Amino acid sequence: MARLGPKMSQLTIGSGGVPELSPQDIAAALGMVENRLGRELLCLMWWPDSMTVSIKQIQDLLESEQRAEWWKGEQGMLDAMLAVASHTGGESLRRAQRMYADAHAARWPHWVDSAELGTHSEGYERLRLIVLAEIRAPSQCAACAGRKTVRVGAVIRDCEVCEGTGRQSISNRTRAALLKVNESVYRRSWQKVFEWTMDRCVDAMIEAERQMKKAVA
Repeated sequence: MARLGPKMSQLTIGSGGVPELSPQDIAAALGMVENRLGRELLCLMWWPDSMTVSIKQIQDLLESEQRAEWWKGEQGMLDAMLAVASHTGGESLRRAQRMYADAHAARWPHWVDSAELGTHSEGYERLRLIVLAEIRAPSQCAACAGRKTVRVGAVIRDCEVCEGTGRQSISNRTRAALLKVNESVYRRSWQKVFEWTMDRCVDAMIEAERQMKKAVA
């Protein structure tokens, strides 16, 4: 995808050679990627100068997916409340109470959305921007120098410091400050949202990369 940048016309191999894949081939393969979120995130990472890259568009895609996941949690909470209300005692009530406790622990912060005022949940919006910033400019892990693995004697194993990601871990305190909440509130209410959103982005990029490789081949 680097060949799609402004200097692509200068790319050659050897003396007078041409790349095996032309920028047009790569752009065509990119257009065949069906995972829209993953495609936009790949462009954000590897083709940031593209006129097609839009943080607002990526935000909108993530917002839609976050809202669906939030609503799933609300439905789970409602089902748990109904289960508790419909049992009066015994083991079935205890199961319903455990169901309620699990649903409550997994529940995301309230989604504020006012059509009259045109406002949306600012916390979710800030969190999306934090996730995108970390994806766009990941800090290299100092322990493995971004290689994802370390050598221990004759054995090569995943780096424990970065958990095999090759990226420096951002502290919860830093994320909480960017989200404008204290660290305890972040850990209790927002960390699960952050991790879900990051995982969703990573999964989308992996799927988009797989689809693009298939199209290139």
